[in-house]
Amino acid sequence: MAMLKREDWYELTRATNWTPKYVAEDELFPEEMSGARGISMEAWEEYDEPYKVVYPEYVSIQREKDSGAYSVKAALERDSFVDRADPGWSAP
Repeated sequence: MAMLKREDWYELTRATNWTPKYVAEDELFPEEMSGARGISMEAWEEYDEPYKVVYPEYVSIQREKDSGAYSVKAALERDSFVDRADPGWSAP
């Protein structure tokens, strides 16, 4: 299965809002549940997320972050930093 480039599918997937026909919009999305805070649906349509990530990218980024964090932790353990550190640095 061929993978599409983000620019080929992103605009299509972010424009999936629909207009209700059988119920009023404020009944469908009551203020106390949706928390729209007076922002109109048209304004939401114009919103574009500044940081766009899909699940495979998220997993890859998290893997890189974990790898970096665990390598620092392992280096500190080899150095016995935790044993020599002030007690304020250790978790209870």
